[in-house]
Amino acid sequence: MHGYSRLGDAGEYLTIILGVNTIDASVVGNWEITGHRYYRYEPDVIQDLHEILTANRPPESRSNLRQIKYKSKTHWELVTQP
Repeated sequence: MHGYSRLGDAGEYLTIILGVNTIDASVVGNWEITGHRYYRYEPDVIQDLHEILTANRPPESRSNLRQIKYKSKTHWELVTQP
């Protein structure tokens, strides 16, 4: 909107902040124009949120994330189930 990348962008504009686990959930797509409702309707996102909120599991212990190392930085990618 203002010529800068958004904090929620993925791909080459993925923001990785030291001390914060970044999860790329772009594989689930957009549910509507703002792209902010996928957490309510996408089973894989709901499962990941459940594992965070009920079991306080770190990313490496959650069932549907895989670790990605890119340019000496690490982030996580949501893996969807068939």
